Amino acid sequence: DSVKEVKDVLRSFYETIVGKAAVLHGFVGNVELLKYVNLLLRSALEEELQYVLVPSAASKDQFLMGAAHRGRVH
Repeated sequence: DSVKEVKDVLRSFYETIVGKAAVLHGFVGNVELLKYVNLLLRSALEEELQYVLVPSAASKDQFLMGAAHRGRVH
């Protein structure tokens, strides 16, 4: 299903980023590495999301209902 597809894409995306970060910065501890990667992802996403319309929490239900109505959410 579509949720699994998105999770799979995110997982491979995350593994790539974590792998590169580990090599580039020589992180030893997983906790430090994950903190760094999460920080990196958050700042990158915040930059990208300036250009993408994301429904607010208030309109999220309407958005999901609309998507379900269009057959995009099962």
